[in-house]
Amino acid sequence: MSSKIVSKKLIIIVPILFFIIALVRVYINYNENKNNVRNFIFEQSKLVDSLYMTHRSYYQSLYVKNIIKLDSETIKGLPAYSAKPISNAFSKNNALHVEMYTVSDRARNPINQADEFEMKAINYFKNNKNSEVYFNKEDTFYQYAKALRIEQKCLRCHGKKEDAPKFISQRYDKAYDYKVGDIRGILSIKTPMKYINKVFDKQFYGSLLYDFILISMISIIAFYMLRFLSSLNINLEKELDIRTNELKNVSLFDNLTKLKNRTSLVQTIEESKNISLVLVNIDTFSQINDFYGHDFGDAVLVEFANKLQKVCIEDEKIKLFRVSGDEFVILMLNMQSHNVVLKVQEISKTINSNKYEVDNEVVGLNTTISISFEEKDKLLMTADMALKIARRESKNIIVYDNTMSLNKEYENNMLWTKKIKKAIKEDKIVLYYQAIVDNKNQKVKKYESLIRLIDEEGKVISPYFFLDIAKKSKLYKKLTKIVIQKSFDMFRDSDAEFSVNLSIDDILDKEIYNYILKMLAIYHVSDRVIFEIVESESIENFEEIQKFINSVKVLGCRIAIDDFGTGYSNFEYLMRLEPDFIKIDGSIVKEILTDKNSEIIISVIIDFAKKMDIKVIAEFVENEEVFNKIKELGIDYTQGYYFSKPKANLI
Repeated sequence: MSSKIVSKKLIIIVPILFFIIALVRVYINYNENKNNVRNFIFEQSKLVDSLYMTHRSYYQSLYVKNIIKLDSETIKGLPAYSAKPISNAFSKNNALHVEMYTVSDRARNPINQADEFEMKAINYFKNNKNSEVYFNKEDTFYQYAKALRIEQKCLRCHGKKEDAPKFISQRYDKAYDYKVGDIRGILSIKTPMKYINKVFDKQFYGSLLYDFILISMISIIAFYMLRFLSSLNINLEKELDIRTNELKNVSLFDNLTKLKNRTSLVQTIEESKNISLVLVNIDTFSQINDFYGHDFGDAVLVEFANKLQKVCIEDEKIKLFRVSGDEFVILMLNMQSHNVVLKVQEISKTINSNKYEVDNEVVGLNTTISISFEEKDKLLMTADMALKIARRESKNIIVYDNTMSLNKEYENNMLWTKKIKKAIKEDKIVLYYQAIVDNKNQKVKKYESLIRLIDEEGKVISPYFFLDIAKKSKLYKKLTKIVIQKSFDMFRDSDAEFSVNLSIDDILDKEIYNYILKMLAIYHVSDRVIFEIVESESIENFEEIQKFINSVKVLGCRIAIDDFGTGYSNFEYLMRLEPDFIKIDGSIVKEILTDKNSEIIISVIIDFAKKMDIKVIAEFVENEEVFNKIKELGIDYTQGYYFSKPKANLI
């Protein structure tokens, strides 16, 4: 899914998300409001309860202590009598119209008889002897009740009838025979919902309006921010596409002849089926350069390429490439072998009989041509082998067959396999370290660990001679482990940063991955090690590579991409891998003073890297002129013979 689609979806999703958040907040606020109403009424009822019970206790004590003598007139001052008029006055004078009574299931005075809701409270207390407070929401009001239990002082009027004062026993026939602790009645406090809801609804709708305004403003801001960011993202994508296409075009085409180059050839071979390869070499072309000069030689090459292109363009099954100075490759697609040979003979006759005129000079060219029908991963190699034999045997055209070099290649592989095994056994696999210099102050800041093999004669052997064979003989994994362990050991007590090369196969290998984690735990170099990914253009399983990168970055390790700028180097996969360093391929760096395309490629890479906050390292810097140029372009670090060759020890 492209980021453009994601951005458009976000513009729609974010406001919807905020709307959902608003609904959730409304739901939460509504429930909080309900709980707040209930809690508020309960607390207010407790306050009224406390006030009334204090009043009740005080007036009862006046009668008990005979400060007020109890008789038929003064009895009207008791709380049971006075609660009703007090409640009526209280209800009229409070905004919530709260009503307060003392009621009983056996009331002497009918006005104090409990109603059905108060009876629920009385029955609750009778069934729950330890409870003192009852609180319940009815349809139109909240019912609060406080249990009124018989105390010893109450038995004077509510004990046995014959013991009660005569003006009471003669006046009332019920509410006798109570015992201490019995429920005499309740303090009933009723709070109507009608008035309390008005207050809290006003608060709720005010909160709702505030949330609506706030979330609307946030949604609008988020909407326009996303639109702005989406616009920036689209512009960045367009720029990246342009830069990637520029780099792709520069890297896939030969600057001189405008034909597709070796990189394009490899890509086409990988993508094609049923192909044969024809390698065309111009005989003794170096003599033309020596005699007429390189400019003249380049002009001849252009003329030759144009002529060869005219011959090849006639057939859509034929594709033409320039692979090196005086070598061209013709790919034949879906052609029978005998037709390929016939076509090659025709091409050879045409180009060899042609005369090439440049600057009023006429030259004739002869070619040596080899043909390979092998598997596509061996096409170029076998055609090259056949071409060498054709030159040696002075043949114009030759077809590769298996007898030409397989035996020698097999013997060579066996020899090097034995050397590698012996070197591993005798600890003759060693590391050399090449310094990487900070271009700001020309001080050594990092090193790259490079594998070497010490042979029987004590010579230091470059990996060029044994690494590919190690891969074929399944010894490569052992070499990788040796490089990791020895690098970590060398830098465990050093402050310098260092890089270790890892192939895509290394990264995808679970055994190597676990070994790396183990060594990191032992040597504690996570903050200084840089894992340098080689062959990055061959990445297919990005998810697994990203998992590895993320897992080591969490530990503090960093990532570099090696040989960037060759092949179909793609900015998109750089964005996905998020490296800390890019190492520009040495073949481009070496040509920066003489090849304008090399400078263009490097400038594009630097420009992109700076925007992505990625540091850039130039490899193969071999002289001061190249160093000054790459420094002028803004490259951060330099690696090459100009500062230091790979050495067995740190500088």
